[in-house]
Amino acid sequence: MLDKIMAAFGAKQKAKVATVEVDEALKAKLKGLVYDDELVEQLLPVFTALKSVEGYEQVMTLLESKESQIEAIAGGDAFKQQTSPEHTEVQEEEEEQPTVQPITDVAAILAARYKS
Repeated sequence: MLDKIMAAFGAKQKAKVATVEVDEALKAKLKGLVYDDELVEQLLPVFTALKSVEGYEQVMTLLESKESQIEAIAGGDAFKQQTSPEHTEVQEEEEEQPTVQPITDVAAILAARYKS
């Protein structure tokens, strides 16, 4: 009788350990997707409940593939600076110059136009 009780207790302990290991693996997957510990803790019960739903593995595969695509885009050439920092400073200086002609130039243009 004692053996049965100990075996049942041991089985419960093994189930708890397995559950904790699965939760830790799921936490690691979620951390790779959302990068925020607080958000992982909020989403963990949702994804734990989804594990029993059909199609869970496809959803996780899709999320992981989309994350790898985002990392590829962010790590690729799309977001790298293509101009030198000095070049951008020159552009800013050019933009600061007034684009409006001085009043003397406008007055000369108007005088020449309406002189005839």
